[in-house]
Amino acid sequence: MAARQRSICCSPAPNTRVRSWCRRPAAQYGFLVTHNESISIADYFTVRDGDKVVYRPTCHYAYHPANDAVLSLHEIFGATGKMQPSWHILDENEIEDGNRRTRRCCSTAMARTPTGTARSSRSKKPAEIAPYQNATGMQVSSAVLAGMVWALENPEAGIVEADEMDFRRCLEIQTPYLGPVKGYYTDWTPLDGRPGLFAEDIDTSDPWQFRNILVR
Repeated sequence: MAARQRSICCSPAPNTRVRSWCRRPAAQYGFLVTHNESISIADYFTVRDGDKVVYRPTCHYAYHPANDAVLSLHEIFGATGKMQPSWHILDENEIEDGNRRTRRCCSTAMARTPTGTARSSRSKKPAEIAPYQNATGMQVSSAVLAGMVWALENPEAGIVEADEMDFRRCLEIQTPYLGPVKGYYTDWTPLDGRPGLFAEDIDTSDPWQFRNILVR
């Protein structure tokens, strides 16, 4: 545990799989990728009674990239983390199903809140604005652009966390580059259909414990 008891440390994170959910594939495995917002969002939703923490959700980001990218990850970690001698950057014509990312803030009360986003590099408008780019590249570079514009418009703000920026203003700048960005309600939990064929180490009293999310 670290970061004032707000984070669970898994190493190496990109080789750690978690259970997640997206609208099209539904329940799936995703790769746990570190984000500073995973810590800050959990902190914002923490409920305290004085100095005692009485409630804190688990927040994590799960990525499921294109099939060729998944194969590449398996090769890297199968070779003890050594990257391949030659690289090939996928373009929009080689990514069949688009990159899927879910941001999940886990708690019983939030099980039906919008939790998933999906972007495809084949979205027409972003492809016209910036051809030969994939979905993740557009997401990241548009966020950098939005941050630069926000900083220019707020020169006296000083150093702030990403969460403290005006997300509405940032999305005004980013949306043309992202294509559809949607959230969906779901009653899915990481305990759905479990245990399966074999006994599992799960906490049936609370579906959203990270113990139930982590793939062992």
